[in-house]
Amino acid sequence: MSLEKEIKKGALTIATDAYDMSVGELMNIYRDGELVVNPEFQRLFRWSLYQKSHFIESLLIGIPVPSIFVFEKPDGAWELIDGLQRVSTILEFAGHLKKPNGKLYPPSTLEGTRSLPSLDDVSWSDLSPGQQIAIKRARIGVQILRKTSDIKAKYDLFQRLNSHGTQASEQELRNCVLYMMNDKLFAQMKEDSEKPAFKKLMQASTLATERQAMMDYLTRFYVFQFVDYDKSWNIEEYLNSGLIEIAEDDDENIEYMRSVFSRTLKIFENIGEYNILKRYANDRFIQKVGQAGFEVIFLGVAKNIDAIEKKANPGNYVLNRAKSFWNQNGVSDFTKAGLTGTTRIQKTIAFGSSWFSK
Repeated sequence: MSLEKEIKKGALTIATDAYDMSVGELMNIYRDGELVVNPEFQRLFRWSLYQKSHFIESLLIGIPVPSIFVFEKPDGAWELIDGLQRVSTILEFAGHLKKPNGKLYPPSTLEGTRSLPSLDDVSWSDLSPGQQIAIKRARIGVQILRKTSDIKAKYDLFQRLNSHGTQASEQELRNCVLYMMNDKLFAQMKEDSEKPAFKKLMQASTLATERQAMMDYLTRFYVFQFVDYDKSWNIEEYLNSGLIEIAEDDDENIEYMRSVFSRTLKIFENIGEYNILKRYANDRFIQKVGQAGFEVIFLGVAKNIDAIEKKANPGNYVLNRAKSFWNQNGVSDFTKAGLTGTTRIQKTIAFGSSWFSK
């Protein structure tokens, strides 16, 4: 297919509209339930007090602000795709921002800025009526992805808009996309990712956990295990596309995938050696849990779970294979400096599948 035809095909999936509206109108449609700021996305609401204060300053002194992007839902309501920081800052300052349980966050107070030092410790109620009106009359552009658009365009747009200049990790963005597509699967994966045995096995730090490391490992498990790899993708494209494919699968297949994860985790839980995914040298496990250990050992066991469960002592088999794996020829290629994740998974997953089939 030529580039021109590819462009036309891609354009057919998108229907958009755009117009300006006042901040006051934005507040009203949010309070009326016509603007959805998804509670699951609010965990990405991380602007500092400095950033919030400077944004409100921009509204007060008339500096133009970037547009927000919304997706038109079947009932006509708008779901916020991009602009969470800006919209949440406005709503929180005015006392309208809702928590996931429906209760209101306490109204925020600001700090002084270089242009407006008197903003220090100012809340919405401290503003004069004229200042409140100035904020409510400020204009903000709204880019609308119409409901007639291809539904996948919504998820693609979310990924594109939030992958640049954001504090969100790749997995946090995937979480939001997954929640939009299949909130039931999102809840199931979140539950599985928090299983004590899995957390002990992966040994993720508190900071890594906050950045969704456990959900990232579980996403990799599902995608690497059940979605064919296209060599034209880099690893993030593979994870993004693969998770969407899984989210669209039927409940029966998803339940099977979950059972494979649970059975695999049970094997490791029964072994009781929670350093098993680390490098093994000089009769002990050393260093940290890395992607290579997870991809070869955990996924290798998962890919052979039926045969391993039938062995006389599955735990001893897995433990011995995990220890001896690190001495095999070519294993250093999995962990050498400069190796990209895209290149690594083409080696580790196939090796692990073969290594635990013997």
